[in-house]
Amino acid sequence: MNFYSYLKDISKNEHYLNRYVKFIDFCQNQDLNSNFSEKHHILPVSLFPRFKKTQNNIILLSARQHFLAHWMLAKFTRSPKMWFAFNQMRRIGNNSILYEYARQEISKAISQSNTGKVRSPDHIDAIKRSLKGKRPAKNLETGRITWENKNDPRWKSGLIVAPRLGYKHSEKTKNKIKNSNKGKKLYVNGEGTIKMFYPDSIPQGYFSYDNPLWHESNALNSKWYYNPENNTNIRVLENHKPPIGFIKGRSNHTGFDNINTSSKKKIY
Repeated sequence: MNFYSYLKDISKNEHYLNRYVKFIDFCQNQDLNSNFSEKHHILPVSLFPRFKKTQNNIILLSARQHFLAHWMLAKFTRSPKMWFAFNQMRRIGNNSILYEYARQEISKAISQSNTGKVRSPDHIDAIKRSLKGKRPAKNLETGRITWENKNDPRWKSGLIVAPRLGYKHSEKTKNKIKNSNKGKKLYVNGEGTIKMFYPDSIPQGYFSYDNPLWHESNALNSKWYYNPENNTNIRVLENHKPPIGFIKGRSNHTGFDNINTSSKKKIY
């Protein structure tokens, strides 16, 4: 990617633009000898949101390098967004050395405070209640991802969409998902929990689970689930968990097209 061509259009200072490009070029070829690093978007997300997930737009920098990169970005763009981002970093450390030291110490402190920490059942219930009736949403104007009410009118207007809408797995990831459950079979325990295991590593208390056809089961109190990888639709009883890889909802619903193909419609 030619970063210079994109940045030149918004540059207000050629000197600092050239310094930034040369700096990034050096950092891309460096052997980062640091136990602590930070991700940096070469083309800032706030100015170039479409490159947020572009892999070659993301680089690992030491904390000190990250501080200097944002200093140069603010200098040559003179963008309020870049100055705000740089000012947020200055609140942690007033210069690159202090910033790096502070970021390392903050990371250690957070790690130590969270070690062995377990949320109480009341805390977990409070989180569930706060998210009830909501789903993750990405605002197309701001790029922010938040939890929004399922009935929010912005879903219909298209202002907010599912965060992973349009995202496609790489072939490597697809094969990894495809092969993750290869050779596994369904097993159920006395509480009705269904899981997939390899036949030679079945935990105690689980036994083989035979999946009945939909017409051999009671479809009341059940919900639809689908596998986004192969578009398989199944119904799962409310007191059972869906197989790994299945999420709530239906994919490519065709109404009564398959009413006579009972082998395709199954219930767990």
